[in-house]
Amino acid sequence: IVKALFMVSLLSILYTPTEVLLLGFKFICGLPNMTASECKDHHEKEFHRQYGSSPAHLAFLWQDILTCEDIVLEEKEKSERGFKDLLVAIYFLWTYPKNGSILSSAFGICPRLVQGEYLWRWVRIIQGLKKSKIVWPTVTYNDPNSQIFIISVDGVDFKTWELKHPTFSFDKGQYTKKKNHGGVKYEIAIDAHTRRVV
Repeated sequence: IVKALFMVSLLSILYTPTEVLLLGFKFICGLPNMTASECKDHHEKEFHRQYGSSPAHLAFLWQDILTCEDIVLEEKEKSERGFKDLLVAIYFLWTYPKNGSILSSAFGICPRLVQGEYLWRWVRIIQGLKKSKIVWPTVTYNDPNSQIFIISVDGVDFKTWELKHPTFSFDKGQYTKKKNHGGVKYEIAIDAHTRRVV
């Protein structure tokens, strides 16, 4: 009975790709507010241009976040408001706006909600899916006698606030030349044969 009640409450907060498209347009200032019957292909392309993913992908992402056992959401986050916070984080990761006021004005919300812990909590929630989503067959990848992988590696620099160094005025370990600012560097490796991130 408890599981059935959970499924009923879960279904009430899941969204179809069309609903994701409509909500994505509703949340960003300047995009048209429309109904499901008005959705056209060019609206899906505009959604992708704004968020970097299709409405279907973000509908599945929201479902995965709600059903993942490793992610703990508060009750108020399992709502349209929580979905909006997720879209703000997706938009942030896709566009890397130069400052919080650009992001807050795009969504018509308070700058406090698009910076610091409030924003990064949703980025960590997305990151929490990696354990369940990035799974490789252990037979292929853990066998020392299996195939040799050819990968392509690309480094990405991300501008961040610099943490205070205990002795010096700035920390060169947190500096990125590409951004001429404090930053984080990470690398993405792609298997050249299967075209998958490894």
